[in-house]
This record gives sequence, structure tokens and C-alpha cells, in this order.
Amino acid sequence: MRSIILLLLLHLMSLTSAFCAEIEFEYSMPIMLLPVLRVLHERDGGKSIHTTPENSKPLTAKLSMDISDVKDDKMAKVSKKRIRLVAESCGVVSILRVRDGTVMRIEQDVAGVSTSYRQICEGKLASIKFKDKEYEKLSKDALLDLLYRNECPFTNLPCGKYTVIIESRNSNAKDAFWGDVIINNPTDVIYSFSLGKGGWLSHASIKRGGTELKNLKFSVDILEGGILADVAVSDSNDKGLSGAQAYFYRNLGLKAYIVQKDGAFAPVQIWKENGIEKTTMTIEQLWRNPSVVLGE
Repeated sequence: MRSIILLLLLHLMSLTSAFCAEIEFEYSMPIMLLPVLRVLHERDGGKSIHTTPENSKPLTAKLSMDISDVKDDKMAKVSKKRIRLVAESCGVVSILRVRDGTVMRIEQDVAGVSTSYRQICEGKLASIKFKDKEYEKLSKDALLDLLYRNECPFTNLPCGKYTVIIESRNSNAKDAFWGDVIINNPTDVIYSFSLGKGGWLSHASIKRGGTELKNLKFSVDILEGGILADVAVSDSNDKGLSGAQAYFYRNLGLKAYIVQKDGAFAPVQIWKENGIEKTTMTIEQLWRNPSVVLGE
């Protein structure tokens, strides 16, 4: 009898440990997208949509989304949101916990199996250290303000209910997909994504208010192995585009920082690795010699 009770206790402890364990993440959208895309791909017979004619129908799913504010008297000055995404036809429910524009936690249920995810950006930012503290701060601010607060297309939307459409094709590799996440009402949002083999995010962009490039709000390029290459955020008004684009070294120190305001570019700041030396050039000089930031 004691052995049976002991076995039951051990079983319960293992279940509790499994339930409490959190998976670390840096980018929220692959977590939200992959379970849905896997179901769609399986239903399609696992065929490679990438090699079919361009006018073929993509893998498509409709999701409902509810965005609400979270009140917290202890953190009254901190903006917090809860985003609930339901892909009912695929059996996937994702709840995103947002703080100051960054997705900090994700709770997901896929066909009755629950998983929790925890954002690692705070630890990553804390680990960035350079001798030049101004360079260190600028590198951290660029990552937080340009990347982490913009990588999810839903965090900047007002509270309310939305219909989200996913249209995707498989790239003939496991968990490799490309496509769009679309919201047409009450605002136009297109999130374009490319997931490489194994589901790693290689590229994403967000356009709001239309499909023209001038309305591009966010883009990011990530090399294989999760190495961040560059990130850009922009906005437009009657005076022109305003925004910033940052290029990074592997240690997440800035390689180049491009700032635009009302259509006019500031001198481009360019650093050697670790910020040991800074130079500036005009945007026209950079356009004539892009290898400065892109490499040979």
C-alpha cells in the first residue's frame, strides 16, 4: 500500500514539475503561429505548398482575438495588456501577457496540452556590457525600443475584439513556413513572416494602414542560429517618414544606427566592434557603400 501511495506521489510531483516548467522565448510570433501551421500542414497531407503554382490556395486559418487592459495598482504607471488568440478549428489557444509593449509571458493550450513560456529579453539586456557606457545604453535602448516592443503585431493595437487571418505556405522543410497574418477591421495590419527550418524566425515585417512600403512600421532580419542582423521601425505623416534602423554585431552591440525625422536623415553613426571607435557618414555615402553595414 505504501509503495502505491509513494508511486502516486512521485507521479503527482512529476506532473506538477512539468506543469510549472517554463520554456524561454525571445520572439512571440513563432510560438503563436507554429501550432496552427502544423495542424494546417498536417491536414493538407504534409505536401510542400512552396513548389505549387503561385495561384494555388495557401494554408488558411481564422482566429478570434481579444485584447484587454490589465489593471495593477502596484504597477499603476506600467502599461499591461492581455491578448487572447483562439484558433478554434485547430484547437489552439494562446494567451499573451504584455508589459510596456513587450510580450513577457505566453500560456498556450494545444489540443488540451498546456505550456508556459517566459520572455528572456530582460536577462539578455542585462548581460550586455561594454566599456563605453553611452554605447552600451544606446545598444540596449535600440534592442528594447525597436525590437522587443514591436516584434508582435498585436501589442500596439487598441483594446477590443478582432478577426485574424493566417495565410501561409510551407517551404519544404520541417516547421519552415512563410506567409501573412492579416487584420482588416477595425484597422489594416499585415504581419509578413518567414520561419526557417525548425521554426526559427528569419524575417518579419509589419505594415499598418495599407500595403505600400511607405507604411512599413517594423522589420527584422535574423540569421540562422538566432543571430540578430538588423531591425527597423518607422512611421509616416504629412512631413515624411520618421524612424530608426539599427544593425548589430553578434554580441548585440550596435554596428550602425540610422535615424530619420520628417523625411530627413541625421548623420549615420557607425561603430567598430565593442564600440571602440565611432565614425559618421551621410545616408548618401552609406547608400553608395552598403558593405559598411552589410559586409562584403
